[in-house]
Amino acid sequence: KDGEIQSLKCSLQMRSDDVDALVPEVTRLQGLNYALQEKNDVQSHQVAALKSESDCLKAQVEKEKASSEAMIHQLNAKLTAVQLKNDELVRKLESDAKAKN
Repeated sequence: KDGEIQSLKCSLQMRSDDVDALVPEVTRLQGLNYALQEKNDVQSHQVAALKSESDCLKAQVEKEKASSEAMIHQLNAKLTAVQLKNDELVRKLESDAKAKN
């Protein structure tokens, strides 16, 4: 019976030594976990801010694109009108030139 008690005491001492070794490691890991969580929170806020800024820039680009497309359409319409007038003037000049000859 004394042998069993001694064996249990030895086993208990080994477990106690293991716990003594693990407690500082658990504390260190908890500190690392907290630091990583803080870093993650900061980066999450930064990502959210960047996404918001990106959405604003995207909306601005889309608005400017629509405005540019409308301006291109207007300029094309004006160009077509000027070309038609020029064609009319050329035909009239040709017609006048033929009439004089």
